Amino acid sequence: PLYLEWVQAPGWTLFVDGASDCDDASVLIAAMAMSIGLETAFRAVALNRQSPFEFSHVFPLVRIPGRGWVAADFVPTPAVLGWQPDPSLYVMPANDYLVAA
Repeated sequence: PLYLEWVQAPGWTLFVDGASDCDDASVLIAAMAMSIGLETAFRAVALNRQSPFEFSHVFPLVRIPGRGWVAADFVPTPAVLGWQPDPSLYVMPANDYLVAA
């Protein structure tokens, strides 16, 4: 839909499309983490200097016992737990949103 962000269900991402963008993958990763009892959050960041007031990427954070909040971004290849875009690239402060389990 125009001017709306469409987020697909984790099952659709995994079993139907087999592909996703950052928000769909973030929901899938958060759903998997929550299914084993971990707390999750989403971090939205603005990385595009041409649109400094628009969030351009989102990734999940997972609260891992003994480690605290850890980024679980799927973007790097291969994906590495803990990787996230360098905060020096943010063009406005990150916005975190906690998801209750």
